[in-house]
Amino acid sequence: MKKAVCIVSLVLLMLLCFTACTGQGYPVAVGECRISEGVYAYYVSVSENSDETLSLCKDFAAVKKLMQDENISLSANYKRLVAEETDSKWSLFSAHYENIGVSKQDITEVLTAEYSKRELLDYYYGEKGKNPVSEKKLKEEFDSTYVGFRAIEASYMKLSDMGESVELSETEKKKLRNSFTSMADRINSGAMTIDDANVSYNESIGLIVTQSLETALTKEGDVLYGDNFFSEIKKLDKGEAGVIESGSSIYLLQRQTVTDDEDGYFIMYKAEILEKLKMPAIEKKLASAAEEMQVKVNKRLSGDIAERVTSN
Repeated sequence: MKKAVCIVSLVLLMLLCFTACTGQGYPVAVGECRISEGVYAYYVSVSENSDETLSLCKDFAAVKKLMQDENISLSANYKRLVAEETDSKWSLFSAHYENIGVSKQDITEVLTAEYSKRELLDYYYGEKGKNPVSEKKLKEEFDSTYVGFRAIEASYMKLSDMGESVELSETEKKKLRNSFTSMADRINSGAMTIDDANVSYNESIGLIVTQSLETALTKEGDVLYGDNFFSEIKKLDKGEAGVIESGSSIYLLQRQTVTDDEDGYFIMYKAEILEKLKMPAIEKKLASAAEEMQVKVNKRLSGDIAERVTSN
């Protein structure tokens, strides 16, 4: 009897060890990383298909491995951002997450992996990184991505006597266009500033200006402006004034230098520019790490989770 108990115990122990080693107690195992049911469910919920879900799992495991290999951990700032974003997601979608089997801790793990990519970016290419990107290169990229400008905007629409929004007549548009073009010429000749032009235009429509125009920033595809807005500003030299018609508006504007300006735009967008330049290199490192790890999928469990997620 004792011998039979020992044999059963040994068999159970072997089964447990096999499960732990193969990851069969988890929906997916990538190398030494076991993807929990909740994390897997989260990835299913944001994926188009099972291949994309598996790709996210591999990416999750690769991030953890690279962080461990380099012996780095998430900074206090990134931990704070993870906590804030987790709280935000949970406050909005907790009912949905609970229905599909995702806990708040699962969201924290997913976001930790996402912010760990930024940590790796800083580690390799940040100012104090292994291979830092020069300030000059960052400014050049910022300058090609964004344009700064100060602008006076006027609408080609007006209110009719009936209180309806109607388009200006061609004569009214031409008068406005000529006025803006004349002021742009005067700005370029040094006869007036963009702030002088702003005062002059507003006085012509019965308004009083008490503040200087602020520098704004835009990039290609900015939904705040029309499709041609960015490309038209890029045609102007820095400091040059011009007139741009975009959508139902016309702008008298002057392009500004923003890499060293007092508004601090370069500092504000420095991390974004570094990410644009070097995140592809981080993704390549992660893809390489993922390729080296064996992937094991528990088809029954992963299928059950996928069915639960898609049915909610």
